[in-house]
Amino acid sequence: MLIMLTGSMVVLDGAWLKYRHSADLAGLSKIIVPKSIFFVILTVVLFFGIYLRMVADFSA
Repeated sequence: MLIMLTGSMVVLDGAWLKYRHSADLAGLSKIIVPKSIFFVILTVVLFFGIYLRMVADFSA
C-alpha cells in the first residue's frame, strides 16, 4: 500500500507540474520522488503517533 501511495503521489505531482508549469519531468524526477517518499514516511509516523496515543488512552 505504501508503494502504491508513493507511486500515485509521484504520478499526480508530475502531472500537476507538467500541467501548471509545463515543466520537464526528467529533470524534476530527482526532486519529486524523494519528496513523495518523505511525505509518505511523515504521514505514517504522524498517524502511528496518534494511534499510540489513542491506545494508551483507551487501555488506561
